[in-house]
Amino acid sequence: MSNAQRVILVIVILLLVVGGAFAALYFTGVLGPKAPEESGTSTPETSKTGPSADPSLPDVSGEPSGQEDVWSEEWTKTEEYDSAVFSEFDRDTNVDSADATVVCDGANASVSGKGASSVKAENGTIAVSKGGTFILQGNYKGRILVSVPLTEKVRLIFDNFTITCASYTPVLCTQADKMAVILKDGTENFVIDNGSGYVKGADELEEMEGRSAGALHAKCDLTINGNGKLTVTGNYRHGIFSKDDLRILAGRIEVTASSSGIKGKKSVTIGGGSINVKADGDAVKVTETQKVGKGTFLMTGGVLTGSSKGDGIDVSMNVSVDGGRIKMTAGDHAIVTDGSVDIRGEKTVLRLAAESTGKG
Repeated sequence: MSNAQRVILVIVILLLVVGGAFAALYFTGVLGPKAPEESGTSTPETSKTGPSADPSLPDVSGEPSGQEDVWSEEWTKTEEYDSAVFSEFDRDTNVDSADATVVCDGANASVSGKGASSVKAENGTIAVSKGGTFILQGNYKGRILVSVPLTEKVRLIFDNFTITCASYTPVLCTQADKMAVILKDGTENFVIDNGSGYVKGADELEEMEGRSAGALHAKCDLTINGNGKLTVTGNYRHGIFSKDDLRILAGRIEVTASSSGIKGKKSVTIGGGSINVKADGDAVKVTETQKVGKGTFLMTGGVLTGSSKGDGIDVSMNVSVDGGRIKMTAGDHAIVTDGSVDIRGEKTVLRLAAESTGKG
């Protein structure tokens, strides 16, 4: 036998030995599928992969079984927020040092407290003329009109408060440095725009007549905070609308609107809370294109769910998500922007769906 033949024979023998070893390991279950247990009934183990493996996140493995899945307390409670994003005014949820309390009963309202002179309630209007903190209680058929010096801030504390208005914007701030709506812990509050008496027109006419584009509308920075619940119905146009920056830090917020559900002209920032939007237009909208650093959507925590006939989240410049959960079903695009999209964070969960010809 030649040397070449010997080498070939050795290679063949080695291949047979290695092949046999692999075959033995496979059929004994070391490398192949595990054999079933000899006795007992095994129960398949639930997968530990995916977002819901983290106990700090709501289960997103399937459709929510009820509101408790969306309105989880751990997502609504007020937390410590980044001071670079949310100012001291944004974070302030103190309800114990109000300047005045307004108690409503139908078309009537009584005002008491050291700052009672800052509030005038008559002819279906609660007018706030000076900055301060004001508690609102009861059921009011009319409107709230806030107009204070540009250097002053207003905080409205909703304490089981319902406001319904058919002819005007239910809650309108025409002038202030900033306005905040604080949802007192454990309360349920409603802002209802019936819209039946509205005449749609230019912004100047709407403002002059007390009408505006949102059921809860501020022509300044608007902040929503607190661990209560707020239901906003915007039959005229938008649900919640700020012509500057809109920030939501906490609360159980449900919005229904005939146009955009939540709109911040310059920006929308969500740091917490549970927000559910149903809109005939866009669920969330930001339109600013001229000011540097504006036209942005930022989410750092909380839950945002929504369904819309238009876009889900429509932002003019930049979308940034670094925490929280978004579940959006849109008639057009689920998320759309002319700028950049930045999605990050190990606890960020997105579930996006677009109907018709739109894109997730």
